[in-house]
Amino acid sequence: MIYSKQIDDIDIEIYNRLEASEIPEKKWNELGRTTLYTNPFYERWNLLPALNHLEKSKAVYLVTVIKQGDLIGLFPVIINKHRLGLKTLSLWKHDHCYLTDPLMKVNIDLVKVLCCVGKSFRTHWSQVDLHSPKLFMGCSKKNINSAYYSRAAILHPANIPNKLLNLPKKLQQDIKRTYHNLESKHCIKYSKQSSLIDSFERYRELEHKGWKGRAKGSINSSQETLGYYYDMIKDHSSHHKISFQELLADNISIAMSMRFISKGKMYEVKTSYDESYKKFNPGKLLEVINLDNLATDNFELVDSCTGENNKLINKLWPDRICLNSSYIFYPTLVSQVLQIIHTSKKMKQKFKVFNHAYN
Repeated sequence: MIYSKQIDDIDIEIYNRLEASEIPEKKWNELGRTTLYTNPFYERWNLLPALNHLEKSKAVYLVTVIKQGDLIGLFPVIINKHRLGLKTLSLWKHDHCYLTDPLMKVNIDLVKVLCCVGKSFRTHWSQVDLHSPKLFMGCSKKNINSAYYSRAAILHPANIPNKLLNLPKKLQQDIKRTYHNLESKHCIKYSKQSSLIDSFERYRELEHKGWKGRAKGSINSSQETLGYYYDMIKDHSSHHKISFQELLADNISIAMSMRFISKGKMYEVKTSYDESYKKFNPGKLLEVINLDNLATDNFELVDSCTGENNKLINKLWPDRICLNSSYIFYPTLVSQVLQIIHTSKKMKQKFKVFNHAYN
């Protein structure tokens, strides 16, 4: 432990990334099961491999919040330098992380906690990207500046069959034609029940053969990334937390997706397809088949984990979830001046958008 401080009735403890394994496994796992804000990326089976393998050169730390010996909060932070030379604190969002909601067993005054942690590292503000709009509920909003985003999701999986029937006619016809073309030339099969390790091996091979491999963005392109996924797959507690979906043609995998699962929610973190079957649009077909199967999977939400402008996903996935990105400024003179500057910039951007819309 590198830092400890008591605020009111809670203890804040900060560990460097190499000490993360000292957090009791049972307590961390229980926090993941009971957290108010679901985030598989901060659960032990996922975050510990990330801390051990990803962005090793960066200043990443693990913050825990303790109340009467009970672990009630946990999240990783990273210290960065702003282009003005000022230090900033952010909840850590590596390239394979799509949410930054802290694990919290009860509502915590997160603004107060972040101010404490931020000051301990002599930073001037904190940033929390891609978090639930309700995360700062109950906290003072005067020191928070937030922006709002949305991404594709499935909010009512049981209604998916009806949603697919309501897709634009042209898109439905295109999907049916492509499927029949593939079916007329190959024996096709959909699978989501095979061995986790075997599925992972097939997925990373499929991904590396395509454009992600050429762009050095595949799992196989980096030993650090491969180590992260391998450690997750090998962790026994992750075996009900990770699933693969696969479209096969003549027993050859032509498209696959990977999902993380937590508390009745599903997160689609990776998809890849075999480019030699590109004329059959295997990636699109797999997405449609995946969606059609959600009606019987009994999940309350499925998050696409994609950007706002993903055209294919936005066409196929009927719903949207809202996410915030927030800046938290501290009650210090420098931080308050920075908040005024930040607010001023936001107002100028809004005025430009408004002005453009009406001219």
